[in-house]
Amino acid sequence: MLEHIKTGLLIALVIISISLSFLIWQGLPPAATSTNSSFSGGTFWGPGIDVQELMVPARIIVHLGEDKHSVLYPETDLFNQTWHPLLDVLQQLGGYRGDQLKMQSLNEAKWGAAQESMSIELVFDYPADTELWGQILGYDQVPSARWPVKRMLFVVQPKPELFLASSTGEDFVQMELPGDSTKLELAFQQLSLSELSPYTKMVDIPALSWGLFLPEDDLSYPVLRLRGEDLEPKAVAGSFFADLSLTRRINERDGATIYSDGRRGVRVWSQGRVEYSAPEVLYGVRLPWGQALKRAVRFVTQHGGWPVTMRLTRLQEITADDGRVFYNLAFRQYEHGLPLATAQIELELSDRGVASYRREVWLPSHGSRMQLLSPAVASTQVAELIAEGKQLIDVYPGYVIETNQGPNPALYPVWLAELADGRVMALKPPK
Repeated sequence: MLEHIKTGLLIALVIISISLSFLIWQGLPPAATSTNSSFSGGTFWGPGIDVQELMVPARIIVHLGEDKHSVLYPETDLFNQTWHPLLDVLQQLGGYRGDQLKMQSLNEAKWGAAQESMSIELVFDYPADTELWGQILGYDQVPSARWPVKRMLFVVQPKPELFLASSTGEDFVQMELPGDSTKLELAFQQLSLSELSPYTKMVDIPALSWGLFLPEDDLSYPVLRLRGEDLEPKAVAGSFFADLSLTRRINERDGATIYSDGRRGVRVWSQGRVEYSAPEVLYGVRLPWGQALKRAVRFVTQHGGWPVTMRLTRLQEITADDGRVFYNLAFRQYEHGLPLATAQIELELSDRGVASYRREVWLPSHGSRMQLLSPAVASTQVAELIAEGKQLIDVYPGYVIETNQGPNPALYPVWLAELADGRVMALKPPK
């Protein structure tokens, strides 16, 4: 009898042990399996950038009184010393209320008169409307100009005022600056004491009402050799796909490598070019423009990063027949304070994600050869364009990429003409 009881207890203990082992096993995480897949997401992260840096002016025109003008270009100390206090003035507008934000119509004659007085003029690469500026600078209330702003004119005397001009040069508004104008006055005082290169307003050539300004002396800029970013295709693709083992890889004859999961694809050239496509997320609902810009900034940071000399040059809202929208953005590089004629980063995005991304950022090396830009040549070319019926917005020095210089292309300084339809043309010197 005792033996039967011992046997029964032993069987019970074995059953309990097996049950407890099963419960413990159920609570453990699944065993890791050996795999050769590459989890390289995020390996193409690069430096970020503040959205405000993408909105820095392309040039600053200094007006020191009758027939006294000069132009400041980015990447110089005087440009930065002038821009930062003006940015502070713009940020102060976010604290204005009611009538303080009221804008009044301004005629062309008063804009021209302000250019012949004590004033500082900002020229922007991209004409942003006041709503976008308000979203970027965090305004509670936004002064409404009802059109994109291409130029801002800070008038110092006889009283502090801000003038705004549209991208067409046909519309102008003005508003008083009721806040503390000390920073504005100090910025202008510093400019008046600096040695500035003289510029002349072109009065004998019909142009937009804000005029065209050319230097009295030749400008000199270096010719730069270029190379693309050094890219590892697998690392770049890893920032778009979490598991590359789930993608198809194709090596093309031109040296590009394609990775695709059937819905999205990325093409990478080791010499520094990236093209990404996810067409199914192209259309979505409308976004505030500031939010679209911030999404683009975050995406580029995650997929290559930002050179410090980028500027926003295009932000378009494109609407389909069914009311869905997407946003087209472009950014261009600046070297030695001058813009490249073409965009180096372009995106299409909606609220659902980025549908396309093109990146070809150049890394220049300092060249020893200098090239002169003659204002006389620019004046002659401008006259010819106007005679052909082209509507000119501006003329300024910039860089073009010449690819017929062997394996490494070069950047050449030229005069660039900006047209009313958004095109940028390189002016060729007469033969």
